[in-house]
Amino acid sequence: MNEGLDLMMEKIKMKGGKKMKGGKKMKRDTLGWITIILVIIGAINWGLVGTLNVDLVDVIFGSISWLATTVYVLVGLAGLWELIMLFKN
Repeated sequence: MNEGLDLMMEKIKMKGGKKMKGGKKMKRDTLGWITIILVIIGAINWGLVGTLNVDLVDVIFGSISWLATTVYVLVGLAGLWELIMLFKN
């Protein structure tokens, strides 16, 4: 049981980073956290569109079309950034 606790504590100490090949630790900076949150928001939105035909961005920002467009563009840019980072690391 002590080994499980040690493993859990080790994961907590990593603080969101994960080990890469060679034991190097990869951490997200502020931009990395912002982009992953935007990608998750985009994924949830597409899941809702596909399953319930509900566009959450349109529901929230429907009357402010430029703001909805800005959200879509930011989600798209965040996805591209995460794709670049995936192959960079």
